[in-house]
Amino acid sequence: MNSIADFLLELAWTLPAVLLALSFHEYAHGLVAYKLGDDTAKCLGRLTVNPLKHIDPLGLVCMVFLRFGWAKPVPVDPRNFKNPRVGMALVAIAGPVMNVLISALFIILYYILRIFAPQSAFVDALAQFSALTAMLSAGFAVFNLIPLPPLDGSRVLMLLLPQKWNFFLVKNQRYIQLILIFLLYTGFLSEPLGIARNWIISGIETMVQWILVKII
Repeated sequence: MNSIADFLLELAWTLPAVLLALSFHEYAHGLVAYKLGDDTAKCLGRLTVNPLKHIDPLGLVCMVFLRFGWAKPVPVDPRNFKNPRVGMALVAIAGPVMNVLISALFIILYYILRIFAPQSAFVDALAQFSALTAMLSAGFAVFNLIPLPPLDGSRVLMLLLPQKWNFFLVKNQRYIQLILIFLLYTGFLSEPLGIARNWIISGIETMVQWILVKII
């Protein structure tokens, strides 16, 4: 009985943080695409932070339990960009960048609550939620920067690779996805992804602490 209660409690903490991280991630993709001239996401109702528009059920489950997952990709038509390769790379990188910004915002909130807010059960809970959201959002950024299709990092990689290698990645995307799933399932990527996530968190914390020292 206690295990079920613990599971539901963890889910109540984790699910809102996950939904926030993935919805702003996908919104960033759609926003940058729109700014670059492609209104596909807007026309399909995906230019929003409403998580119901962006949820991929399997990706959501993985995000909740494995701390790394994915959302339903925002549709983008590169033909609407002046430079399709550059446009797709910018759209791709926007998602992880947004997640790093969300992580930074919640780390700032965490330190403000711990240092300046009167301590109470509510403040403590909000601080813990802020820390969890920061961690999950940073993890979402790191995971999506893996340079393998269909993740965002592959679009950035394609900008740097010769055209023939881009064709190879697109042609073999299905097999690459299977390799990616295998690496995730076996836990092979867990340690390096965790290290990269913690590096982002530590870097943001260092900057926030430095700013707070100057202020205080």
